[in-house]
Amino acid sequence: MIARYGAASKLVLRGGVAKALVNKEVRLGKLGRSEEAISVFDDVIARFGAAGELALREQVARALVNKGVRLGHLGRREEATSVYDDVIARFGAHENTALKAIVANAKRLRRT
Repeated sequence: MIARYGAASKLVLRGGVAKALVNKEVRLGKLGRSEEAISVFDDVIARFGAAGELALREQVARALVNKGVRLGHLGRREEATSVYDDVIARFGAHENTALKAIVANAKRLRRT
């Protein structure tokens, strides 16, 4: 999906690519391939970080929180905190329920 539709302009395809990338990074993290997972997080953020569409914003927020978790597992606490701060700054004022939950998770993780 990523190779085929990675440059698509239609929201439904872009959303699918974003979800596929987030799923890929989760799988890489579970396999202990943290550096590769972080690279995929960065790809999601580079591709969709400026997107205004809600579906893409949710995937970016998830990717950022997951990146923070992965950085924390690698002992890179300052970088993780910076990523959580980014989530809060980007999405903290949003009224969408899903984004509010992701921001709340980032705030919780930031304190741990």
